[in-house]
Amino acid sequence: MRLLLLWKAKTHVTPRTIDIFLYGLFMDMDLLQQRGLHPRHPQVASLDSYDIVIGDRATLIPRAEARIYGIVTGLTFADIDALYAEPSVRDYRPEAVLVTREDGRQVPALCYTLPSVADAPRNTTYAVQLLALAKTLALPRSLS
Repeated sequence: MRLLLLWKAKTHVTPRTIDIFLYGLFMDMDLLQQRGLHPRHPQVASLDSYDIVIGDRATLIPRAEARIYGIVTGLTFADIDALYAEPSVRDYRPEAVLVTREDGRQVPALCYTLPSVADAPRNTTYAVQLLALAKTLALPRSLS
């Protein structure tokens, strides 16, 4: 008779991260960490053929000759779900984009945008905060 012993080692599985392109106040990594999220390897990146629109919050719209700058970072699916569960961004939907990092490397990423842009009054407070954040992050001038 053979005795078969199975040994199950404890393994630690690190949750998979997905690159996400952030372009509004979510570019603030301190803000994300304060919310209990864990951004990994944030870098300045650009996204061609999109422009930013600021209403109540920021969103992107397709525009052939435009380029927007932001941050590409890794987040887990749980982090992304938590980030976009908040009522003010619940209507944002993911789309696949190709962003160019500062080092010139292009990487696929998710980017959350509003499916349609309503004519909402511009949130001046949000716009001022976004401009200050863009300066702090030393984003290229074309954002400001």
